[in-house]
Order: sequence, then structure tokens, then C-alpha cells
Amino acid sequence: MKKLSNSRIEGHYTSENNKLKLNCQVPEINYSGVQFDSLYISITGSGTKLTADLHLKKIAYDSIYIDD
Repeated sequence: MKKLSNSRIEGHYTSENNKLKLNCQVPEINYSGVQFDSLYISITGSGTKLTADLHLKKIAYDSIYIDD
């Protein structure tokens, strides 16, 4: 990992009803030459069901990039 900007991770888990909520925001990350801009991950779970959402503004590698 070459660069990881200040990130924010928040979450909680309640064992009584087996519920999970996790949010992660990473403004910028460079991992093995792949650059991510404005990465946001949201994970929710209840019982045996798990849902994850991934949003990002841009992903780039060398001269190839995907932009929203």
C-alpha cells in the first residue's frame, strides 16, 4: 500500500439479535498501483443475511481509469 488518506470506519454489532452495521469512507487509496478516489463501503447484516454496497468516484491503473 503506497497511500491511504485519513479514513473513517464506524460500526456496531448487537449479538442479541445478530445485527451488524458498518460504514467505511476512504478519500484516497493507492494499492499496488491501483488508485481509488472517494471509496465508500456500507455493510449491513441480520441473522444469516449480509448486504454490502460499494461506491467510488474513480478507479485508475496506469492510463486506464473508470469515472462515475
